[in-house]
Amino acid sequence: MIAVSPVGLFDLPDRVPRKGYFYTYVLWNPADDIPFYVGKGSLRRVLMHFRGIEKCNRPKLKMIQQLRERGVEPSVKYAYYGPDEQEAFRIEILLIATWGRRSDGGILTNLHVGGKGRSGHSGNLTDDGRRRIADAARRMPRVVGTYHHSKEVRQKMSEIKMGKKRGAYSAEHRLHISESQMGKVISPEARVKMSAAKTGKPSASKGVKRRPLSSEHRAKISAGLKKSAKMKGSMWAPDRRRKNAYMLRALAEALRGKKKGPLSPEHRQHVTDGLKAWWAKRPPIRLTPEQHARLSQAIKDSWARRKAKQAIDSAVSRASRRPRAASPLRVHAGTGSA
Repeated sequence: MIAVSPVGLFDLPDRVPRKGYFYTYVLWNPADDIPFYVGKGSLRRVLMHFRGIEKCNRPKLKMIQQLRERGVEPSVKYAYYGPDEQEAFRIEILLIATWGRRSDGGILTNLHVGGKGRSGHSGNLTDDGRRRIADAARRMPRVVGTYHHSKEVRQKMSEIKMGKKRGAYSAEHRLHISESQMGKVISPEARVKMSAAKTGKPSASKGVKRRPLSSEHRAKISAGLKKSAKMKGSMWAPDRRRKNAYMLRALAEALRGKKKGPLSPEHRQHVTDGLKAWWAKRPPIRLTPEQHARLSQAIKDSWARRKAKQAIDSAVSRASRRPRAASPLRVHAGTGSA
């Protein structure tokens, strides 16, 4: 005869408890109508017992496996559900003390008495146990990239790979790599971090002998450099447009909320010198005959519109200055005649 639960047990109406709520649950053996585990959790914590995620409590896993072999699925009952986590801990400790653990002569498969800080095995580790775990972790192989091989091992690896050439990537592999990298843009913050990480470090390719380039490869590099030289410095080059857009956004962000007063003489001179230097260094703009004709016609049309507007403004101004004639219907003061 098991002891009666000191608190009422109930079924949770919600399939998944709400965020910010805690509960005390009991894993129940429907075949024998007795509990075999008490725990505290939140959200999907109780479902971990049935998915094989938690493997530290072997007696509890063995009980679930035995029930499933008998064709019975363990059920879940709840003793508390609410926003108070400390109350959930208190009821967990109370239920474990009421039914008792198997190690103490009870019926529960719990390894600990419950409560905050007692979940898992870390709460019962001694200093000697922690030291042995740390020593075992040091002897385990580390993650690739952080493990340093000895000189003997590196020499053996070099001898094994010596004389072997890595085959070229297939067309499908190259296409896959190209598609995965296409459209990726490195942010300015990432560029700064990458530059800082590589500053002061020797180049990985320093001292490495490279194989000679083929004539086709050299021709492609030469054509690319020539095209780059033509576009370099042009305001319409894609890289220059991106830089200009970034600089304009940064300038607008810096000037936002600030009053734009008149420029000082020194500032005006500095701006003038900068514009002169930029104009002297800029590449010459070469227009085709068609572009030159369109530009000339646009300038002529602009001047024609400007002259027409000036003529209209002048006529309006003369008309406003012309004296007005007396109206025959004006009422004369004192006479009352029209």
